[in-house]
Order: sequence, then structure tokens, then C-alpha cells
Amino acid sequence: AEKALRESETRLSEMNAAKDRIFSIIGHDLRSPFNSIIGFSDLLLEQVKSKDYTGVEEYAGIIQRSSLQAMELLTNLLEWSRSQTGKFRFDPGQVHINQMASDVAGTFRETARQKGLNIALNCDFEGVVYADQYMIGTVFRNLVSNGIKFTKPGGQITIGTERSGAWLNVRIADSGLGISEEDQAK
Repeated sequence: AEKALRESETRLSEMNAAKDRIFSIIGHDLRSPFNSIIGFSDLLLEQVKSKDYTGVEEYAGIIQRSSLQAMELLTNLLEWSRSQTGKFRFDPGQVHINQMASDVAGTFRETARQKGLNIALNCDFEGVVYADQYMIGTVFRNLVSNGIKFTKPGGQITIGTERSGAWLNVRIADSGLGISEEDQAK
């Protein structure tokens, strides 16, 4: 009983550490879109007050994209939370993978631009795949977000698809340093 209690305590500590890491990552990732929203809304407000409408449409677009990015990050957090409680549902169906790639690229394009990065799409598959849209979306968003985080200015993140028989290979790559062999083993 004592051994089981120690194992349970170890698992609980590991889960708590994972929770702390995810909250730290999400908190860090939310700062960027919210800083963009605040900064561009301040500019927008000043321009409206002075009746100078130059750039208003552009600023409103940036605010909208940053808001969508923040919403995506919050959605990721909620999905992770559900997965931790065992309430995550697998609900496969038809997914337009190219549209998903385009949507994810659009969500992160402004953040990437602010860091001096380019997001390129190389998706020539015109069809649907059978998958869980929310799970695949989460994977896409996480990989693109990590690509942005770990790629130096001037770099590129590429989302591509390639058909291989009955399968579709999806590749999300960045020009960052990559993961050391030691860390890959983890």
C-alpha cells in the first residue's frame, strides 16, 4: 500500500508539473496576441478620435487576426484540459485538410510577420481526409506555434501535403535549429 501511495504521489507530481508547464506556455503565448490587440486598438482609437481614418481597416484586420489567435490558444488550453480529465472525445469525420492548413496559417501569419518569419503553404491535395478535426487542428496549431517560437527572424514555416497511395502525408516544417538528438529521445 505504501509503494502504491508513493507511485500515486509521483504521478500526481508529474501531472502537476505538466499542468504548470502548460499554463506557463499558454500564458506566454497569449501575451503576443493580446499585446498586438492592445497596441493596435490604441492606435485605432487615437485615429478615430482625430478623425484620421488612414490605416483603420488594416489595424482592424490585425486586431481581428490577433483575437482569433488568442481564441485558438484558449481553445488549445480547453482541449488539453478536457484530455486531462478523460472527457476528450474522438469524433472523426471528413476534414478538408488544405482548408485547415490555410486557416491555421492565417491565424498565425501576423505573429509570424511580427517576428520576421514567413508561413508558406505547399498543399496541393484537393480532397478530404477522415480524421478528428479538433485533434488535427490542435496538432497543426501546436506545430506552427512551436515553429514560430523556435525559428529565428528571417526563417520560414512550411505546411505541406503529399499524397502517398491511399494516405496523405502532412508536413509542418520550420527553418529553426531543430531538437537536439538527446532531446529527441525524450
